[in-house]
Amino acid sequence: MIYHITSRAAWDEARAQNEYSAPSLENEGFIHCSKREQALGVANDIYRGGANLVLLCIRK
Repeated sequence: MIYHITSRAAWDEARAQNEYSAPSLENEGFIHCSKREQALGVANDIYRGGANLVLLCIRK
């Protein structure tokens, strides 16, 4: 399994549209994901102080 962090608002919108796309897909050509052991570090480094975040679990 791999993991992706996003905002609750982005996830709610994706669910309503039945499609999810992170800004990095358009900007960099891929969606940033992490292994389980990396997710906490990513959350602390990039999303520290953020509110209303969700952790998506993606079966590969």
